[in-house]
Amino acid sequence: MIVHEGSTAVVVKILVFSLFLILFSPLEVTGRSTSCGPLYPPKHGGFSCTRGSKFGSKCTLKCGAGYIDWKLAENHGKHSSRICSCSDGVCFWDGPEFECQEFKCPHPNFVDGQLMVVDQWNEGFNAVVEFSNIPAEITDGWSVKLLFDPPLGVNTEISSWSSALSSSTISYDGLTLVNINSNADIAEGDNKSYLRISFIADKISDDFALRRVYVGLYSERLLDLNCFVPALGKLKVWKVLPIFTQNDVPAIPVTTVPAATTLPATTEEVTKTVTQPITTKGAVTEVTTPQPDTRTKSAETTESNEEEEEETEEEGEEEEETEEEEEEEEETEEEEEDTNAVGALLTERVDGKRCRLQTHKTPYNPQRGWKEEGNSFYSILAKVSPKQPTPDWLVVIVFGAPVEFIEVWNTNSLGGEYEGKIWKFGALSWNRNLPKGNFDMSFNAQFSGVMPYKPNGLVYLCSSAFTTGDPVHELAESSRFISDGLTDQVVGGGESSDSGGEDRVTAPTTQAPIVTMKPLTEYKTKRCQSPINGNVPPKPKATKPRWKKHIGKGPDYNEVLHKSLLFYDAQRAGVIPKFNRVPWRGDSTLRDGCDYGVDLSGGWFDAGDTVKFTFPFAATLTNLMWGGIVYEDAYKDSANYPHLLQALRSATTWLMRAHPRRYELVVMVGDPKSDHGFWGRPEEINMQRPVYKIDKENPGTEVAAESAAALAAASMVFRTSYKNLAKAALKHAEGLYDFATRFKGHYHHAVPLVKEFYKSWSGYDDEVLWAAAWLYKATGKTTYLDQAKKQYTKMKGQYLSEREMSWDKKTISAQILLANLTGEAIFRTPIARFMTNVMKMPTTPEGIMYLNEWAPNRYAANAAMIAILASDLSPPLPKSDLYFQWGRDQLHRIMGLRGGRSYIIGVGKNWPKRPHHRSSSCPLPPASCTYSQLGAPGPNPMTLFGALVGGPGLTGKFPDDRADYRANEVALDYNAGFQTAIAGLKHHQMKAAS
Repeated sequence: MIVHEGSTAVVVKILVFSLFLILFSPLEVTGRSTSCGPLYPPKHGGFSCTRGSKFGSKCTLKCGAGYIDWKLAENHGKHSSRICSCSDGVCFWDGPEFECQEFKCPHPNFVDGQLMVVDQWNEGFNAVVEFSNIPAEITDGWSVKLLFDPPLGVNTEISSWSSALSSSTISYDGLTLVNINSNADIAEGDNKSYLRISFIADKISDDFALRRVYVGLYSERLLDLNCFVPALGKLKVWKVLPIFTQNDVPAIPVTTVPAATTLPATTEEVTKTVTQPITTKGAVTEVTTPQPDTRTKSAETTESNEEEEEETEEEGEEEEETEEEEEEEEETEEEEEDTNAVGALLTERVDGKRCRLQTHKTPYNPQRGWKEEGNSFYSILAKVSPKQPTPDWLVVIVFGAPVEFIEVWNTNSLGGEYEGKIWKFGALSWNRNLPKGNFDMSFNAQFSGVMPYKPNGLVYLCSSAFTTGDPVHELAESSRFISDGLTDQVVGGGESSDSGGEDRVTAPTTQAPIVTMKPLTEYKTKRCQSPINGNVPPKPKATKPRWKKHIGKGPDYNEVLHKSLLFYDAQRAGVIPKFNRVPWRGDSTLRDGCDYGVDLSGGWFDAGDTVKFTFPFAATLTNLMWGGIVYEDAYKDSANYPHLLQALRSATTWLMRAHPRRYELVVMVGDPKSDHGFWGRPEEINMQRPVYKIDKENPGTEVAAESAAALAAASMVFRTSYKNLAKAALKHAEGLYDFATRFKGHYHHAVPLVKEFYKSWSGYDDEVLWAAAWLYKATGKTTYLDQAKKQYTKMKGQYLSEREMSWDKKTISAQILLANLTGEAIFRTPIARFMTNVMKMPTTPEGIMYLNEWAPNRYAANAAMIAILASDLSPPLPKSDLYFQWGRDQLHRIMGLRGGRSYIIGVGKNWPKRPHHRSSSCPLPPASCTYSQLGAPGPNPMTLFGALVGGPGLTGKFPDDRADYRANEVALDYNAGFQTAIAGLKHHQMKAAS
């Protein structure tokens, strides 16, 4: 009996143990995808995971700006990771706790090094970094910080044999290179060290000839130096070493030049791509066509000529020289008539040498500019084209403004004369005899004071071998400057300097082939056959705002909404409607689109110029539509709803017209460079305005997806008031979404010109997510929600920690929208991280959030819009009240209710009087309006009511200066987030009153 009972107990124990193995064995755990549970991000950081919290998932730490992974050095530059592991039925996160420690960013110990490009190809380069005569003995490791402007691109691959890449920024504008074991000690004795390393950068995104770079050296091995961002003025145009032929004959320095101006150095027959304007009635469209290169000879002709030259060499040279001189005289006459009108005579010869004015295409090409300590700096590419080998030469440049200092690499700067108007450049040892062909030289020039426009220049080649030449003149007053303004790119975070607006980034003088409308057709309508492109209003007068006054406590948000809508009325293009509330504006750009057969005369002008950029236009439209949907009651109570509908209606119509076919979208109307050369009334524009597009062969996902989002939102706004318009908008939205997702590509590749103005630096993933979310909201189709979630997962959206909402970045906007639509935590949680980021952002002395030096007010207003929308989420976020208060506070500071001044024209106290805006700077007709208005004293004659200007610097300085477009320009996207946020405040004001 006792044995029986014992046997039973043993059997029971065996059964229990077997069941335990079945339930909790590792195989079963894996099969059931058992989760480790949530892994919470550390303070000041986040992480990304391969499989969420499932078994086998690997999560990698990412620390925020100013903080560093505490295990980074211990892990030899690899970020900490934790893996979801399961054992004996228990799952846990294996690995060290995530922690981000404050990182005080060190500055370089030495900054006198240089980066030299020794080889280039289409998608990359080989560079050498050199520091000579380092005044210290470095024996225990070193680090090199490199910063590139523009960035190398997210797909860049870096390889090196003499260093290791320990960290890089996402866009590869910043690199950290550290020593390897074999070269940690670079000391040479006598308290000196020497460093020379090389690396290869491949698959870079853009082939910039004049990329700027900063090089800094640290005397210790620091693995992540992305925190350090030098002042823009510290970046220098990189040095390109010359290439020598096998016969040791100097050749042209390897400098990438736009394809439209590069002539192959070959004797075989070639073709080149040229940009050729084709004129139709009243309009021009640029198209790219292959043409024979008439400046090269076939092999047969070349052999024949060589035989003749052998027989009569001297005679041939004399004839050739005579023909060349005649050609140069003809070219000089044509060039002077076009752009380089000359002024007073300066000298007949320079240093006793005769000089020849260079009249080939773009002999003088100023690139990006920047400001430093009250002076203007420009990187300039000058080109001379000797038609025969030229000894004892000088390059002489006559500048439109005095130059104080020049830094040049492949020539010898011989100083300036005539109070800095003339600078001379001589030969180095390797180029004393200048070969026939093209010789490029790039240099940095410092101009005294802040230049409102790029100074122009004349380029002369001088030589004692010349028997004839041109006298050296200064530039005529009308030709001293090039219309594009001084630009300033932002490096290392925030929005890039090509962030949009009229003179955001200077356009290159020559352009690569661009995609334009084809086939060219004559649009046979009365509008296109008429010679009239605009009409000045017959009885122009100043605007008189009239709004429904707010009754009760608190600010009058009715006034702000009313005047912001007046700004959009002032930006209107095309035929001005009868209900026009801005009587100093008339019909303009009436022939836009005539070269394509589409009426593109309407829409809005982008900023202080008259270009129509579809990408920021659509982003503006989406944000305004959003406000019209969510805060409809605010617009109606303030009596602004009819005006909102009319403004959005005309903009929606234009955007649908810009989408004439399912897989085609107009992305720009007008050549920005030509447009920025014009200062006057839009009604008096009579220049050629090319049309630029994307299509399935040359796609542009960002702009197509953003346009889809805008039109999906429009279909909701007009659903009751304009039903047919709403149906059409939704149809276009779905077609554009199909276009965006079916044919993917960056639109600045299809239309290279836009990358200098409105390139999407963040890529197109956020726009695809944004469009899918809006289409789900507009249609209720779950397929769009499924696609939005799939896109969000691909982006690892739940782990992102955003800090910017703008025309380029919409991830946080999509998170707000999807949080409202679904209530899911994956969308709600990142919103709190965004708010934490913006609330900790640096501020101006007035308390305005400061993200970017280019129009900081727009980022603060956009963040305030997100804050107010976040405060309205249901159920409320834990700190929703705090978010609303912060958003309201930012808007009140921008309006001058808390602070020294208002930044809204015509609203509050001490508002800006001189915005960088062409039409409002013009006096009433019949007075003329020319470029002289840019520098005219006093306020703009017409008040641009409701426009939000760019805003102050981080120190609080705000120059109310018409020439300062960075601080004092206006733009469509500036007002969009601001207006929607004000509507949100009005909505809450109404709730509090009730």
